[in-house]
Amino acid sequence: FAPGAAEASTAGDPRRTLELDVLILREAAVSLSEREAAAREEAREAAWELRFHADRMQLRLETAEMQAELACRRRLASLEEQLAHAKAQLRALGSVSSLGARRMAR
Repeated sequence: FAPGAAEASTAGDPRRTLELDVLILREAAVSLSEREAAAREEAREAAWELRFHADRMQLRLETAEMQAELACRRRLASLEEQLAHAKAQLRALGSVSSLGARRMAR
């Protein structure tokens, strides 16, 4: 449907020209509404995707924090165990040393 051909055939009838103009405007409005709806849908999808990635990154961060905390707790437990062992060795050495000193004093 070519606008130029329609204008030529309705050039003498103002009512027909007006109807044609209204039809063209309606088609333009529908087309604009469809494009607007598509743009809104694309924006919704983009927002959803952005939220999805943000949530995913938040979960990754929380997971990394929990893993780091767990690693720190394990390391702390290991160091506490080493400290307890070192203290036990020190007490044992102290006992042996004082026993040796008593024997020397006799």
